[in-house]
Amino acid sequence: MIPTEELLAPLKARFDEASDSIEQIDILNEMGFLLRFRDTKQGYVFAKDALERSEAASYQAGIAKSSLTLGYCHFLLAQHDEAISYALKALYNYEELDDDLGKGRARLLMGSVHWSMGNYDQALSYAMAGMKTLETSDDAEFAGWGWNIMGGIHQSIGDIDQAVAYFDKAMTIFQKSGNTIGVARVMNGLALALDSIGSYEESLEYSTNALLLHKESGNTLGISRSLNDMGLVYFHLGNLAAAKSHHQEALQLRQNSNNPSSVITSLLNLGLVYSAEGSFEQATAMLYEALDMATSINAKPKIYEIHLALSQAFEGAGEILRAFEHYKHYHAVKEEVLNNESATRLRQLQTTLATEKAERENVLERKKNKELAEANAEIQRQMAILDEQATEIEIANAVLEEKNLVIAKMHEDSERLLLNVLPVPIADRLKQGAQTIADSFENVTVLFADIVGFTQLSASTSPEELVQMLDAIFSDFDALAEKYGLEKIKTIGDCYMVVGGIPMPREDHAIAVASMAIEMRDAIDRFGSIMGTNIRVRIGLHTGAVVAGVIGKKKFSYDLWGDTVNTASRMESHGEAGKIHVSEEVFDALKEKFVFEERGELEIKGKGTMRTWFLTKVRL
Repeated sequence: MIPTEELLAPLKARFDEASDSIEQIDILNEMGFLLRFRDTKQGYVFAKDALERSEAASYQAGIAKSSLTLGYCHFLLAQHDEAISYALKALYNYEELDDDLGKGRARLLMGSVHWSMGNYDQALSYAMAGMKTLETSDDAEFAGWGWNIMGGIHQSIGDIDQAVAYFDKAMTIFQKSGNTIGVARVMNGLALALDSIGSYEESLEYSTNALLLHKESGNTLGISRSLNDMGLVYFHLGNLAAAKSHHQEALQLRQNSNNPSSVITSLLNLGLVYSAEGSFEQATAMLYEALDMATSINAKPKIYEIHLALSQAFEGAGEILRAFEHYKHYHAVKEEVLNNESATRLRQLQTTLATEKAERENVLERKKNKELAEANAEIQRQMAILDEQATEIEIANAVLEEKNLVIAKMHEDSERLLLNVLPVPIADRLKQGAQTIADSFENVTVLFADIVGFTQLSASTSPEELVQMLDAIFSDFDALAEKYGLEKIKTIGDCYMVVGGIPMPREDHAIAVASMAIEMRDAIDRFGSIMGTNIRVRIGLHTGAVVAGVIGKKKFSYDLWGDTVNTASRMESHGEAGKIHVSEEVFDALKEKFVFEERGELEIKGKGTMRTWFLTKVRL
């Protein structure tokens, strides 16, 4: 690798020997552009000096070139607003100079910045406009970069086949011109595309070759990117030790490069590796450092990625509530990014329109006769393009509105699914930060119901019909539970469990459960008659004390424990088809309001001798 000072030596000698200020400006621009990848901060210094000298000398070509280089430097330092500002400045000056190559280069830079920001439609629009100029020119370097950018954008939106086709075009140009940095950057793009479709060995080969080329040219950012890409492949292959060492080396290089976006990426990737290793304390430390940096530069796409990684790390560590908090932040920030995308694009379009209008008015003042007419025609053409872009924004707004509706529907579905698993008061307590939920209830009524004859029916019924039939039965039971304000606990096979008196105590729990039991029995009798089957329901009830609580870390479940639950289950299993078998406690609680048929004393497994009854109907 040629040292930077050795590379600059002949240019500095020319600068010292230059006979006028314009020649010195051109040399400063050459040095700045040469160092934009190799030493971005030093390249920025040369380009800024060139711009100040060009403006003082009213040297428009110098202003255009230095603005372009400054745009690239800000882009490489993840300073997107500044990069766009300088790219636009370069574009307007190149337009006044009627420099097609310059206009193509500036548009490619705009495409690169929007690609980095995730504005893929604008990125494609600018990149394609730049390529229309450069594809037919002899500017091989920038034509290659254009195809590389097109490949990267298509890779980002998941169109891998098209991405590889563009990368191949870029590779051909760079190899033909001997541009090793370009070849290495294309290899990086191909490595990422192949990794995304699971072609890990090929991806690793491209990353390794890119790393060697970047080292030869002294491109620190390129070296760190190749190490990062190799770390991703090793992570996906399950080689966590290799993944960690590559990400650590990439992080060390990036921390010295003044490129916060790349540092955030390395910290995030290291956090994911530590999390996969089970080193959750180290993982969260890395991820919180990344989150602080991302927040400081308002890198919201990175912010929601980090929140998702933190949620997964805390879930792995068993800290469910902290995992849930970061998962909520992940969704909130991601939704904010989606909601702001259209407004941001519209503001950018309005700013571009206003700036272009002002610049073109200046052009009109300097044009005479035929030149004036030609400039006016160009303005009209550009205005038509802007009108088309405004229409695209309106379409994008409509698409965004549709996305928002989908997000709202997904949020509603998530809430509904949570409430399908947990009672509303229990779900609210979890959301408010309760770590453990376990409550004692002194007096509740538990019901177990089993579909008798369903197992035999399954032998002569298709799986689809069987599931449809069971769904219809349990849907009726669910409706009855909702009607009587009871809490469904679970279903196991063709068995159904419900309870009255929790999570909110109520005095009439036994009445409500008994009423539901009668309707369940009658509903199954009707169902059997309609379907032409002999299925019946066997129901058991018992009243007493229980403990209720939430169990599980990844999948929540609200369940009951205690002798009352066991006794209710025994009432069901020792009952008879088509009847409601109850304990003496239920009989004593309901004998004034319901009609019972005494069964007498019965030997109950695990309970001994018990006096039981059959509940038949409501007492008139």
